[in-house]
Amino acid sequence: MRQVNLGKYSAVRIWTGELPNVIVPVACQTSVVLPARNNASMPRELAIEFSAGFSERSPYGLLGGIFTPANTGQLKVVIGSDANGCKATFSSPLKSSSEKIYIGLPREYADAANHGVCLAQEWTDVAAGQLTINRGAHSNTRSSPWLFQHLTTILIRLLNTPLEDMTDEKIRSVFGDGMPASNA
Repeated sequence: MRQVNLGKYSAVRIWTGELPNVIVPVACQTSVVLPARNNASMPRELAIEFSAGFSERSPYGLLGGIFTPANTGQLKVVIGSDANGCKATFSSPLKSSSEKIYIGLPREYADAANHGVCLAQEWTDVAAGQLTINRGAHSNTRSSPWLFQHLTTILIRLLNTPLEDMTDEKIRSVFGDGMPASNA
């Protein structure tokens, strides 16, 4: 895991390989299928945690999953969600001291992630295979569907970036291009 500062109050933590223990069940799931290019991508595990500060209006979210390449000419994205909500918490240095971060992806955030998959095609050529989004965490006050839509788009863009090219500058660029400053 590594942390990249994006600005004065914004930061992102990125996991490649071993993902954080914020597992979202895929029993309740949606899926999206997009046309994709066939390529020799390697299997990848990636999670991103984003925080734009510590105030009640500052966005926070964590999203991740596992990509398995396939020569199918399409990208299938399976998005897990918590139908009943989750009470387990996740400790993060990107949260305020009094804030609780909950493990899971409520249905409204999974639906927004679904829309983010479709938007990803506008930003990048997606690789063929299956992406299972099975990691997530959110705040009751700082998370929103808008944020998880953008985190999904960014997750897919980073999954299409070779690990050796995933420099701090590249990460800042992807967040700068794909993450609007506010949802107002």
